[in-house]
Amino acid sequence: MSTIFEQYSIVPIFDDFWEEYQKKVGKVAAEKWWNKLSPKEKQDCMEVVPLYVASTPDKQFRKDPERYLRHKAFYDEIIDRSDRRNRPARDKVQGILEAVARQSGGNGDDPSGRHQP
Repeated sequence: MSTIFEQYSIVPIFDDFWEEYQKKVGKVAAEKWWNKLSPKEKQDCMEVVPLYVASTPDKQFRKDPERYLRHKAFYDEIIDRSDRRNRPARDKVQGILEAVARQSGGNGDDPSGRHQP
């Protein structure tokens, strides 16, 4: 099963991660580790970050961004404290991708505007 990012061929950039992660410490080190990730790993990371952020509303218990990326913690299990916290994060990711598709003038299937045969 492909992720939403793979489906739309979107490779997130560091600033996408930095804004979504919402713990603004160690930016230079975090960006260094982000740049070492493959496009697939970046996509996987951004699929999970909203869920991880929702599961750690108190930033003091959230891993520093550099550590999160260095250890590829986006592949770790997320302890689901409350499904009501995770649902809005999933909805937010879907909403962002739908907005990208609309702004790209596509038909909703591919935000690049290309049509798949």
